[in-house]
Amino acid sequence: MPPNRDDARRRVLRGVAPVAAALGIVALVSVGGWLLTERPWEPPVRPAAEHLAWVPIWMPDAPAEQPDGLVAIPVPEAEWAAIAGDVRAADPGADVRVIAHTAFEARDGRLTLLEAVDGPLPEGALTSGRDPGHGEVVLAEDLALELGAGIGDLLALAAPDEGPAPFEALTVVGLSRADDGGDEVAPRGYAAWDDAPALVAAYSPVQADASAVTDGYLRWDGAVPAAVERYLVANP
Repeated sequence: MPPNRDDARRRVLRGVAPVAAALGIVALVSVGGWLLTERPWEPPVRPAAEHLAWVPIWMPDAPAEQPDGLVAIPVPEAEWAAIAGDVRAADPGADVRVIAHTAFEARDGRLTLLEAVDGPLPEGALTSGRDPGHGEVVLAEDLALELGAGIGDLLALAAPDEGPAPFEALTVVGLSRADDGGDEVAPRGYAAWDDAPALVAAYSPVQADASAVTDGYLRWDGAVPAAVERYLVANP
């Protein structure tokens, strides 16, 4: 039987503390599908589907040795792509997305989570503007209000712990529905799909050997491919 959300939350809370302490962050992102919230992560706009799977991902590849404290072993990016491909073969309209870690100078470099969707944003996600392209961002309305930003504005990225920012700034091209609580660990908008690997590499708090961890989510109808069975979540 796949894990239910309460089981997953308990596993995250048990496993996250030592890693979070080592990383010096309050909430560890990307070592559990539901992070360190009192409820599992749910996107602001969630397509209705029979199945939900959470897949932790190493981008681009797994390190020689896995860091201590992970509650699940992430798969290499190529394996994630194959799993997503199997799901898309079962349901061409499947929703495929990853978390894109970001840090804006206007938020003093604090971690800000965005989503990146492989395809158009779900119907109803945008309240104004358009889907993001390369070097662009859609902000949740509450985050836009916090930053005093609107469509057409440039938001400078903060310098990562190592190396330069992947982009000097992201251009705001749309606004989306606010998340249901304004949690620091809830997604706060959308980045472009092709920009996600660079953002994850720069800002993910879980890194090793030039690779970084993020979360992948799949929602679809129909058959369950064998490769994704172990990642199913109950009560999608």
